[in-house]
Amino acid sequence: MAWTIDARKIPVKRLPELGAMHPRLLRLAEILGTRPLAGLLDVDAANLSRMVAGKRNVPEEIGRRILDVDHVLARALQVFGDAQVVMDWLEGTEPTFGFGQPIVMLAKHGAGPLLDVLDRIDAGAYA
Repeated sequence: MAWTIDARKIPVKRLPELGAMHPRLLRLAEILGTRPLAGLLDVDAANLSRMVAGKRNVPEEIGRRILDVDHVLARALQVFGDAQVVMDWLEGTEPTFGFGQPIVMLAKHGAGPLLDVLDRIDAGAYA
């Protein structure tokens, strides 16, 4: 069955809540830890700690990185089903990226290339 959505049924009044970075940041920091997350986001751990504590706003660029990390980790967990396999894949080599590391691709090019590969893996392209 095709996926269809009637955009008129989306509650516009609450839609801005989806763009709030602080709740996503809190969740990622709680799950991953502040220092490892700082490394993933390529941000100083002390600055990230201030963002987590709400003492500093999340800059737009860091917000994009938070969305990318959140999206890739969630999708990778759906595809692989195991957190260790996800981390091994992120830190390993990927033929699609010229045997580069997916985590490096994420930092350089955002979530798009990784999500494309994950979709192909999920569809059985590498089976």
